[in-house]
Amino acid sequence: MPSRIAKNLEANKIILPVSQKSIGLYSPYRISGNLLFISGQLPIEDGKIMNKKIPHKTEELEIISLKSAAKLCMLNVISQANHALELNLDRVVSIPKVNIYLALDQNSNFEKHADIANVASQLLKDVFEDKGLHSRSTIGCCSLPLNASVEIDAIIEILS
Repeated sequence: MPSRIAKNLEANKIILPVSQKSIGLYSPYRISGNLLFISGQLPIEDGKIMNKKIPHKTEELEIISLKSAAKLCMLNVISQANHALELNLDRVVSIPKVNIYLALDQNSNFEKHADIANVASQLLKDVFEDKGLHSRSTIGCCSLPLNASVEIDAIIEILS
């Protein structure tokens, strides 16, 4: 019988990407006690960075691109969690904290950080239901690794 999380993934037509290897000298995840720490995930698909930061986009195009990148980053967070938990996302108890970083033009007056972050937050709620509700910080910065437009990391409470 499929798990609750598997049913949610199927109902929302979500296919998790293959978990990505780290791009540096760090682990993509780490378990400490009953906490799973997911390192910053970029919008990488099939080994390629998607939705790179492109300066001087119109705000409308920037929002579309950032939302797409945020969704892909969160899919990669969930994929890492799935890998770390040996394909058993039902071990997730809660998601206490998510950090979302948006690469924005230095002189930008961009104020729609929450709109972008809500795409990632909604994905967690769709997959984990109330266990996916989390605290979060959304931070604008001038650059991210590999010229990515978004990076997301998370802390996840798990059953031991």
